[in-house]
Amino acid sequence: MNIAQIRRMRGLTQSDLADMVKASQPTISRAERGDDGTTLEVLRSSAAALGVPLAELFTDNRTKAEQELLEVFRKLP
Repeated sequence: MNIAQIRRMRGLTQSDLADMVKASQPTISRAERGDDGTTLEVLRSSAAALGVPLAELFTDNRTKAEQELLEVFRKLP
Protein backbone atom coordinates (compact mmCIF):
# COMPACT_ATOMS: atom_id res chain seq x y z
CA MET A 1 0.00 0.00 0.00
CA ASN A 2 1.14 3.51 -0.76
CA ILE A 3 -0.87 5.27 1.91
CA ALA A 4 2.13 5.82 4.17
CA GLN A 5 4.37 7.03 1.35
CA ILE A 6 1.79 9.49 0.02
CA ARG A 7 0.91 10.62 3.55
CA ARG A 8 4.56 11.33 4.38
CA MET A 9 5.06 13.20 1.10
CA ARG A 10 2.21 15.46 2.16
CA GLY A 11 3.85 16.06 5.55
CA LEU A 12 1.05 14.36 7.46
CA THR A 13 1.18 12.06 10.46
CA GLN A 14 -1.07 9.05 10.86
CA SER A 15 -3.06 11.08 13.38
CA ASP A 16 -3.46 13.93 10.89
CA LEU A 17 -4.82 11.56 8.24
CA ALA A 18 -7.04 9.86 10.81
CA ASP A 19 -8.58 13.22 11.69
CA MET A 20 -9.13 13.99 8.01
CA VAL A 21 -10.95 10.72 7.36
CA LYS A 22 -12.76 10.59 10.71
CA ALA A 23 -11.03 7.38 11.74
CA SER A 24 -8.68 6.38 14.53
CA GLN A 25 -4.89 6.42 14.23
CA PRO A 26 -4.72 2.62 14.68
CA THR A 27 -7.17 2.27 11.76
CA ILE A 28 -4.81 4.29 9.55
CA SER A 29 -1.87 2.23 10.77
CA ARG A 30 -3.67 -0.99 9.84
CA ALA A 31 -4.60 0.43 6.42
CA GLU A 32 -0.97 1.38 5.77
CA ARG A 33 0.10 -2.18 6.59
CA GLY A 34 -2.57 -3.57 4.26
CA ASP A 35 -4.40 -5.48 6.98
CA ASP A 36 -7.39 -7.47 5.76
CA GLY A 37 -9.77 -5.65 8.12
CA THR A 38 -9.41 -2.29 6.39
CA THR A 39 -12.73 -1.22 4.91
CA LEU A 40 -13.19 0.18 1.43
CA GLU A 41 -14.68 3.29 3.03
CA VAL A 42 -11.44 3.96 4.93
CA LEU A 43 -9.45 3.48 1.73
CA ARG A 44 -11.77 5.76 -0.27
CA SER A 45 -11.70 8.42 2.42
CA SER A 46 -7.92 8.19 2.69
CA ALA A 47 -7.48 8.56 -1.06
CA ALA A 48 -9.82 11.57 -1.09
CA ALA A 49 -8.04 13.19 1.85
CA LEU A 50 -4.66 12.62 0.19
CA GLY A 51 -5.96 13.96 -3.13
CA VAL A 52 -5.24 10.86 -5.18
CA PRO A 53 -7.36 8.33 -7.05
CA LEU A 54 -8.15 5.20 -5.06
CA ALA A 55 -6.02 3.08 -7.40
CA GLU A 56 -2.99 5.20 -6.49
CA LEU A 57 -3.02 3.64 -3.03
CA PHE A 58 -2.25 0.25 -4.59
CA THR A 59 0.32 1.22 -7.24
CA ASP A 60 3.79 0.54 -5.91
CA ASN A 61 6.00 0.53 -8.97
CA ARG A 62 7.18 4.17 -8.99
CA THR A 63 10.56 5.34 -7.84
CA LYS A 64 10.72 8.10 -5.23
CA ALA A 65 11.77 10.57 -7.96
CA GLU A 66 8.81 9.57 -10.12
CA GLN A 67 6.45 9.97 -7.19
CA GLU A 68 7.84 13.42 -6.35
CA LEU A 69 7.51 14.51 -9.97
CA LEU A 70 3.91 13.31 -10.00
CA GLU A 71 3.22 15.32 -6.84
CA VAL A 72 4.60 18.48 -8.45
CA PHE A 73 2.56 17.83 -11.59
CA ARG A 74 -0.65 17.44 -9.58
CA LYS A 75 -0.14 20.86 -7.99
CA LEU A 76 0.01 22.63 -11.35
CA PRO A 77 -3.10 24.63 -12.30
